[in-house]
Amino acid sequence: MGETDANGKFVLSTYGMNDGAIPGTHDVMILLMDDPERPAPAASKKNIAPCLHETRVIEVKRGMAEVILNLGE
Repeated sequence: MGETDANGKFVLSTYGMNDGAIPGTHDVMILLMDDPERPAPAASKKNIAPCLHETRVIEVKRGMAEVILNLGE
């Protein structure tokens, strides 16, 4: 799992905080969770809404530094 920052960047956690993802094929689900103390901007909700019921498959390779998920495509 991972939580995005204000710029949409995230670090994945598998067994411990920010330890990354293990190599292999993974199903990715994007969830929009509103935090009353940090509400998501309306533009973010609009971009994420088409993806809420979609699962994507990504392959994580050893040494991989980043994964880019383009929402709304």
